[in-house]
Amino acid sequence: MLAPAQPVFPVTLVMVGAGAIYSKQFMKPASIENASFRILIVVAIVLAIGCILLGFQIHAVDNYLFMRLVSLVFEPRLDSRAAPKLLDILFASFECGAAVVIGSKLASVPRTFALLQLFLISMMAQWLLFSAFSIAGHPLSSAVTVMLGGLLGFGFKRLSWKDERLTNQYYELNLRNRELQEARLLLVKQDEIERRVLAADLHDQVLNDLKTLKQLLERLERSGGALEGAELAETCGDAHELLERTMSDVREVMDSLCPSTLEHLGLPAAIEDCCRRGADKAGFKIRFKNEVDETILEKLSVVEKSLLYRLVQESITNICKHAEATKVRVTVSMENSRLRISIADDGKGINGAALRDDSRGIKYMRLRAELIGATVVWQAGEESKGTLVEIRKEVVEQDGDAHPHR
Repeated sequence: MLAPAQPVFPVTLVMVGAGAIYSKQFMKPASIENASFRILIVVAIVLAIGCILLGFQIHAVDNYLFMRLVSLVFEPRLDSRAAPKLLDILFASFECGAAVVIGSKLASVPRTFALLQLFLISMMAQWLLFSAFSIAGHPLSSAVTVMLGGLLGFGFKRLSWKDERLTNQYYELNLRNRELQEARLLLVKQDEIERRVLAADLHDQVLNDLKTLKQLLERLERSGGALEGAELAETCGDAHELLERTMSDVREVMDSLCPSTLEHLGLPAAIEDCCRRGADKAGFKIRFKNEVDETILEKLSVVEKSLLYRLVQESITNICKHAEATKVRVTVSMENSRLRISIADDGKGINGAALRDDSRGIKYMRLRAELIGATVVWQAGEESKGTLVEIRKEVVEQDGDAHPHR
């Protein structure tokens, strides 16, 4: 029977650190962990067999282990007195590496099972060391090696998760910032388009009517009062009609920019007015129903009401332009604390490709909805006829400064 090897905790700590670094760098996928585990076992067995084949006489070592280890590096021939401790270190390395691997899996396996694995590894290493080489290892040293290796493996795994989370958050923030920049750019483009449309409306309607009115006034001026009777009445009637039409066009442009009904009568009345005007323009029958008390809608800010109105206005405009609908049903209701505005028509339905590709109009509506935390959903109508548009917005209490009109 050979003398027991002396425990040296500094060497144990070195082995634990080396095993932890090894697991940090190379033991990420499960397949690599299994391969690394096998490599540790093979290396330990090969070195142990090599010591036996070289015929070293194994016996006890003194306590100057570090000096012996240093001499192993610089002396051309291995000192046989260091062989028992070398084997002890090899098995400690095996214990540590296995413990680090198990520790890195503590979050994915039951901890009781993981601790049982650590205990069995320590017992197996001690048994192999004693039965194969008649070297009695130190149980405390083995326990420290296994426990520290497991803790370090678990700690490095947690650090790895933290790094991954930070990296994912970084990329998510970058992606979100890019999306916000693109959204701002799209909104600026949409505002520019609306300005151009407004300018075209003013040019084609108001400006032309004013030019015609100017010509009538010039005609009256050139006549020098010669116009009488029916001719004078006809000219004045034409001028009056042009003035009425111009005033109506200007009022319509103003309502499109800032609807007076929204400011004075509230959101439901403004939505109903928008639907009525759309019905008069396109010729469909409109059915409007409001199930929400105005006191609940007062929790919405001016900006939120305005953008919700814009979303409904855009939906009605799309129906007028593309749906060819005969009936439209608009309902304003509440689902718990969520405002729900549904716009259903019996037209030809929305193009599925437009939804998948995010056409310009749909994209603008989604961007406007995102500005106030709302959502817009398009889907087929009842019995797959027409289109159902649902606008949803959480209604929460606003700060006092959110209602400057009060």
